[in-house]
Amino acid sequence: MHLDAIAAADLDIFFDETTFAIPATWTVVDGEPVPLSVLFDETYQMVDPETEATIMSTSPRFECRNDQLPANAAEAEEDDVVEVDGRKFSVLEIQPAGLTSFVYLHKERA
Repeated sequence: MHLDAIAAADLDIFFDETTFAIPATWTVVDGEPVPLSVLFDETYQMVDPETEATIMSTSPRFECRNDQLPANAAEAEEDDVVEVDGRKFSVLEIQPAGLTSFVYLHKERA
C-alpha cells in the first residue's frame, strides 16, 4: 500500500462529521455547491490591554481534504461563496499542506 493511501485513511477520523469536522459548501461562480467536511477556525484577534492595539490576528479559515475541493479551487474568485455553519464567506487564499489544504476566508457575506 502506498504511503499516501495510508495517510489518507488516517485522515478519515478528523474529517468525519460525527467526530471533529462540520459540514460546509463551496459554490463556484455559475456552479453547483460542492459539499465539504471541514475543521473550522474562527477569526482570532489579540489586543494589548494597555494600548488597545491589535498585536495578533488571523482570518477565519478551514482545513479540508484536497480530494473534496472543487476541481477549479486553485482559481478561486472573490465571487465564489463558502458557507460554514450557516455563514457565508469569500475565499482569500488556499495553502496546500500535503493531503489537505488550509483555506483562508474573508468578508463574511450577507
